[in-house]
Amino acid sequence: VIGGGGGVTLLVLTNVYATAAAGGLHAEPRVIERIVNRDGGTAYEDELYIRQVWSATVAYQLLSMELGVVQHPAGTGHRLAKYAKDGIRVAGKTGTTGDYKDAYFCGVTPEIAFCVWLGRDSDDPISDKQGSGLAVDVADRLLGAVKPLLTPNLEFPVPPTIEFHSVGMDGVATSTATPGATVQPFPKGRRPPGAPYDLVVLRHISQDMTEEGAAANDPRSDDSIATEEPSVGTTPGESDEDEGDEIWIPVPEPR
Repeated sequence: VIGGGGGVTLLVLTNVYATAAAGGLHAEPRVIERIVNRDGGTAYEDELYIRQVWSATVAYQLLSMELGVVQHPAGTGHRLAKYAKDGIRVAGKTGTTGDYKDAYFCGVTPEIAFCVWLGRDSDDPISDKQGSGLAVDVADRLLGAVKPLLTPNLEFPVPPTIEFHSVGMDGVATSTATPGATVQPFPKGRRPPGAPYDLVVLRHISQDMTEEGAAANDPRSDDSIATEEPSVGTTPGESDEDEGDEIWIPVPEPR
């Protein structure tokens, strides 16, 4: 159990991360899925119960934060970004509780969810204040072991209720060329405070699986932006050539 006052179990915490990755769909954990008798018949089958507990929009915004923890060079889980070279997208979050009694890393790929916990049975503090970093080490070993079982080049789907905006470090809309600007998901039809908007093409930064592609899709890179206007008949979410790796998003023009 993580945390005081009753805390939360790793099973519950893992399911929270799985729910975010599944677009807000929550599935009750099952220990036994099915029991087959010696004749091949089904003696027992546990019914899978799934319900929508968050909107797909909220779930993706949570997932986007977890992607940033791994993708950003300063993120506490950046060590796991190396799996992108093998086509495995990883999102997650490190954490500690008060007095460093617990340290953990919880993460997801498009196929699995997992949590790593470090602590003492005596509930004494962990001596190393970098405990969450040690949890990432364990998560790294775990992913290395299961990597052969994972399907490469899968992506977390972006719901149609999400659009992307470029914001500065102050949270105000800015040009993608602004130093420190990042591209963040917003509910469709909403935008951060800032300047007037024009439409430009920007590759979704979480879709590229290579270091070269990540550099090209950096919001501060001129190569990431195509300044031409869409041809007549195209709409946000579509491109002329339907390449599948570009989306139309509103971003502000610098004043």
